[in-house]
Amino acid sequence: MGRPEPGPGAEATRFERVISGEGWIVAAALAAAVLLAWVWLWLAPPGAADMAGMAMMPATPVEPWRAAYLAAAFAMWTLMMVAMMLPSAAPMILLYSRFARKAVPSPFAYLAAFVLAYLAVWTLFSALAATAQAGLVAAGLVPAMTLALGNVRLAGALLLLAGLYQLSPLKRACDTCMLAGLGAWAQVDPNLVEWDYGVAEGKRTDEMRRTIPGWSVWTHPIVGGESLEQVGHRADKVLARVAGEDRLVVLFAHAHILRILTARWLGLDAGLGSAFALDPASVSILGHERETHVIERWNFVTTGDLERFIGTG
Repeated sequence: MGRPEPGPGAEATRFERVISGEGWIVAAALAAAVLLAWVWLWLAPPGAADMAGMAMMPATPVEPWRAAYLAAAFAMWTLMMVAMMLPSAAPMILLYSRFARKAVPSPFAYLAAFVLAYLAVWTLFSALAATAQAGLVAAGLVPAMTLALGNVRLAGALLLLAGLYQLSPLKRACDTCMLAGLGAWAQVDPNLVEWDYGVAEGKRTDEMRRTIPGWSVWTHPIVGGESLEQVGHRADKVLARVAGEDRLVVLFAHAHILRILTARWLGLDAGLGSAFALDPASVSILGHERETHVIERWNFVTTGDLERFIGTG
């Protein structure tokens, strides 16, 4: 095939080539952050840095509400946000670019507005973080230069909370949504959270059967958690919400709730979700054949079929 002629959407195509190699942008942001750190040390008050002990000991008080300090903190947070968030945002930007090229003759303005919206959110967060940083410094909770929490208990509590969130089922579902490139449109629905297994939480079926022969989450009472009927009721609420949409709706959740939701979509009892095996990271599509609810695709593990189905390839 020959080289394509320049035409509508050429700007977006060049942009896609740039954003596809977002690694160099992240590297540039990290390099800028390192440079800013050296500038920070260079401009620090005399005696602020004890290089022998690698400890920051400000010899003169730092005024956190001064413009210079706020500007430096804002720049630092902005660079960190770009370096951290761009790899996860790049798939969404590319997907939007591909849609825009098909929808409008000159998509560059739409794409620029889309990217600027990302930058605006990151910038707003950076401004809030810089302000919070200045407030913590002014209150004496953290040193102006190291930003290290002096209270060991507070630091440990924050670390524990962050760790618990990282290990939560909701975080895993959100990560999957981001990796699929749909994070910009994500909405958390509490009715779509993982089944509360009660005393069976974190245990495998074979572990439960050591004390309860023949135990199954589909057939036995869930002690201390949600019943099958309660999860089915949550699935009904999700389907009622989806019914009000006139566009494609993508749901990210865990296998059991999605299997129950599928059964309810087909008008079956929630317990018949046991008949719909579902693999991790798989893609399934529920739809209509005229007025009848049907399964159009089920348990695809690759994304290529999904792209062809929704026309983004």
